[in-house]
Amino acid sequence: MVREYLLVVSDRAPEFQFSMLLGKVEDVMRGEGRFGGWLRGDPIARSAATAALVTIPESPYFCSVEKNTSTAHEPGPPPEEVIGALTDLVLQAICDANRVFAPIVSALTLEPESIQGLRGNNDSGGSACTIREGIQWSRSPGRFERYLQIRYNNPLFAPARRRVESPELLTARRRDSEERDGFQAKVKAYLDELISVFHPAEPASYAQCNDYRVRLEALIQRASELGPSVGQDRTALWGLWGNMTRDIEKGVSQWGVDSDKALVAARAAHRLSEERLVRFGDFAVAQLVSEGGPVLQEEWVPFILSHDADTILRFMSFYGPEARAEFRSHAQVLFQRAQVEGFEIVGADGKLNVISEDHFRAHGWSAGASL
Repeated sequence: MVREYLLVVSDRAPEFQFSMLLGKVEDVMRGEGRFGGWLRGDPIARSAATAALVTIPESPYFCSVEKNTSTAHEPGPPPEEVIGALTDLVLQAICDANRVFAPIVSALTLEPESIQGLRGNNDSGGSACTIREGIQWSRSPGRFERYLQIRYNNPLFAPARRRVESPELLTARRRDSEERDGFQAKVKAYLDELISVFHPAEPASYAQCNDYRVRLEALIQRASELGPSVGQDRTALWGLWGNMTRDIEKGVSQWGVDSDKALVAARAAHRLSEERLVRFGDFAVAQLVSEGGPVLQEEWVPFILSHDADTILRFMSFYGPEARAEFRSHAQVLFQRAQVEGFEIVGADGKLNVISEDHFRAHGWSAGASL
């Protein structure tokens, strides 16, 4: 049950005691059938939960050497329900630790200007220095820094846009940090709301559960737009979505009237939502539906062409025949300009082939899919 999973690892949880944890396990077991069993497929967490149940003295399933000498008081192995419930709690604790500490670890980045040898030439009395070959990128950049990485030394972009200067990089990192903090605050508020809304004694309605599913999908899409900086959050949210939809379908299957028809409808809705999230889940494609992103209108073509053939083909599926023809014309100009400047575009022939109308039709894409 959502509330029990989250309370035991939230900031409001009391000091850890195994007796308290066992109480939470019992609560989770009583909530089974609604939101129980979301996360228990992880074998490592399951092993940890089982080991805790049989090795911690406070556990009623504790098996010491002394206890094993007397079969009269042998507690026996923990029931499957107890192992599964504690596994849920262990996994949720891991997710909460990632939520709390991942931003801290991500913030521990070395800025280029703080390292001797990466500062560039700054002989102009305080003017902005251009970071060239020694540029150091973040390991998990947000969308603004990721766009700088795509532009950097990329002959598909205009010459002036191929350079990245230190103030621009620092501004991009600041904006990415603000977006990441804002997003993670929304995720925490969403989880806190789940804690306050769902109670073991008050089963949630389908409409209420479905509303939280839709809101969760919006968070997943936003994570796709923001890029690698919230990659761990996106993975955790995807896991939550999968388990939530399965539990919703399980609840629907237990309806007394027209449960079969309702289950078919629920599964169809979940499948369509998943297809949409997958279609726009790639960072590059997600920029099509994002607001306030880094890609300038006039740089969409070089941005798209900077990706692999499969990604380019997906982009092309959003355009009608006239838009695709205009895109091809612009792409040919960019490739020719790069060739004249003496640059070689890796995979240029393959990219030109994949944007051809014959190739597009051969793959059966529908023209001008709606955004």
